[in-house]
Amino acid sequence: MSESFLDELIKLENLSEQISTSVHNNEFEKILELDKQRQIIIKTIKNYNSKEFKNRLENIYKDNLKNIKNTESKLQKFTNNKNKSLRIFSAYSNN
Repeated sequence: MSESFLDELIKLENLSEQISTSVHNNEFEKILELDKQRQIIIKTIKNYNSKEFKNRLENIYKDNLKNIKNTESKLQKFTNNKNKSLRIFSAYSNN
């Protein structure tokens, strides 16, 4: 495997970790930019054909799926809390 290919894989892994950290820290505005960078790298390296590459990509893919589920869960909790707060605020405002 070439050095540049490995460098790109490392960048890809780092971006996935940054996405995960952004999800954990509720920094959703950063996720789109990080994902754009990730997609560019994937386009760059998609022509490489090795078992190691495929395994690493599969692991990154699985991590990204977990991140997506985590983000969706956090977003749902946030929405539920916001709606609950709005209902409480509305109830107090009507009194």
